[in-house]
Amino acid sequence: MNDDALLGMRALVTGAGSGIGAASAVALADAGARVAAADLHLDSANATVASIDGGIAVRCDVADEASVAAAVRTTVEAFGGMDVLVTCAGITLPGRTADTTLDEWRTVIDVNLTGTFLAIRESIPYLRASKTPAIVTIGSVASLVAAGSSASYNASKGAVLQLTRAVAAEYAAEGIRANCVCPGLVRTNLAANSERVRGAPTAPPETAGLKARPPMSRTSEPEEIAAVVAFLCAPAASFMTGAAVPVDGGYTAT
Repeated sequence: MNDDALLGMRALVTGAGSGIGAASAVALADAGARVAAADLHLDSANATVASIDGGIAVRCDVADEASVAAAVRTTVEAFGGMDVLVTCAGITLPGRTADTTLDEWRTVIDVNLTGTFLAIRESIPYLRASKTPAIVTIGSVASLVAAGSSASYNASKGAVLQLTRAVAAEYAAEGIRANCVCPGLVRTNLAANSERVRGAPTAPPETAGLKARPPMSRTSEPEEIAAVVAFLCAPAASFMTGAAVPVDGGYTAT
């Protein structure tokens, strides 16, 4: 993608303090966008912003309605509007259905699904005013198949995909595109970060994990996912909306 493919665009990235979120913030900035890096931990967001030009760091708990609304307002006030929303904030708590407590279930749904919903809902009024509005959500291969022993994670990511499709259908006439990137195994600290943010799960970590290795038989880097995110935000993807885009080394192909 051209270095200036997103020149002049204004973006908010949630979960931008680490992993796919941090890589996506950098990729958007490298393509010319001004980026608000939002994360529950402001120090992590600041670390991401330190590696990009013209960005701002915003503290945001995506499970909290007021916090999300404030992060969106801060972005719009700083940049004079918003053109792009990328929702990367997410957690996982391993555990099969019978082993998952109601609190664990609600925690994962609140962050992964409700957090995505809130970010989209709060951003739509500003995206309507953009000439190139785009939403990219981060799902998972678990949006498409039962990818591991985490009922709450699978359910939340399946719902993120359906939410994205609903938004794409609802707002296509207004020019707002919405697409869902569905990564496979990625070299991130998702499990460790999840425990740091929300506490350790009751089920042992060894119950988590994908059911099989992808044909490419390796773990992707966050930057490989971020490159697809940046493309979907760009005018080059102008006829793409409502798509589930696997970036999984062939995992869902087998």
